Amino acid sequence: RRKTSEVIDPRTGGTILALYHHNGSLFAATAGQGVFRISTASLEPVRMEDRGQLRSVNCFFSDRSGNFWMGTYDGGLVLADDPATDTIFRIRRIFRSDGKPGRMPSNVVFAVNQSLDGTIWVATSSGLAALKSDSTFFSFSADQGVPEVPIYAMLRDSTGEFWMTCGRGLVRFRPEGPLDGISFRTY
Repeated sequence: RRKTSEVIDPRTGGTILALYHHNGSLFAATAGQGVFRISTASLEPVRMEDRGQLRSVNCFFSDRSGNFWMGTYDGGLVLADDPATDTIFRIRRIFRSDGKPGRMPSNVVFAVNQSLDGTIWVATSSGLAALKSDSTFFSFSADQGVPEVPIYAMLRDSTGEFWMTCGRGLVRFRPEGPLDGISFRTY
């Protein structure tokens, strides 16, 4: 049995950024060493099909359709098959920012969540975006009241409203109606 310190090497980015419980497995996302599945007996690395391009994972999210999402540090947003029973993440799609319209505002993804209507929301180092049904993104700007700063965390409450943390405080919004008509309130 190996100790955690023997598996996650602090010299190569052994910082654990997120923990996620999914279908009976506990996953740890690290800065620099990818993803690990944790059990009471061991810490097991989870391989990714991308051959190591996605080494730093910031967050996990499982939507109500069973899709498994990972937000990365500079690797974009990853959509993968459910990893609960496998030792490899089978990546279905990677969404990345390239500065073009309809793309994510940044490749640094801190949080992912889903609104009651099924829309996937992505909090990035450059602000907020919604993944539309045509697989393009609607990015929100300061003109709409969203601070164009890193959004670090995002939570949907029991009423369906979202609460986000950022460098300028707490932001709240209700994701209803046309995307360009959503209003945001900063506290």
